[in-house]
Amino acid sequence: MQSKLDNKVRSLACGILMLASSGVLASSMYAGGSFSSVDLEAFGEGPTMDVLSGRIGKQWNEHMSGELRMGFGLGHDSINGYDFEIDNFFGAYLKIGSLVDDRFYPYIIIGQTRGKLSVDDGYETESDSESDTSFGFGADLKISDSVSLTIENMNYLDKGVVDISGFSLGFISQF
Repeated sequence: MQSKLDNKVRSLACGILMLASSGVLASSMYAGGSFSSVDLEAFGEGPTMDVLSGRIGKQWNEHMSGELRMGFGLGHDSINGYDFEIDNFFGAYLKIGSLVDDRFYPYIIIGQTRGKLSVDDGYETESDSESDTSFGFGADLKISDSVSLTIENMNYLDKGVVDISGFSLGFISQF
């Protein structure tokens, strides 16, 4: 049985894709990638894992854009005899910000993330998927007419005893 959060993620993703593909909201599309250092905290401790992700988005106006992101872990981290690995994640997000000058765009971001995590105790590997509302803040720094560097802090999942959050550096290119 699928959860209501799964349906929300799909609905939000479909809405963003429809808006991004429509000619009604005339503005620019962009794509990019980022490298993240993600902390998994469970019961007060946890590993840090590296994640590589890609994104595609549409800037609807000067203050708002929608993004779809997908990523995967780059290896694993061990703690207390367990190996943790982020298998993959995907999400749909709304980004709201304001251009401070011609180059600096601070923003807040909110959306839904679905992620899959594997844990290996040396004998067997177990995987689990979770979805949650995600939120964070960041900034884009324009380095040319079509390329910007990005820096972001994001809380991806918070399920009470398990919290996944991370800091990322990346780029976006408008087309």
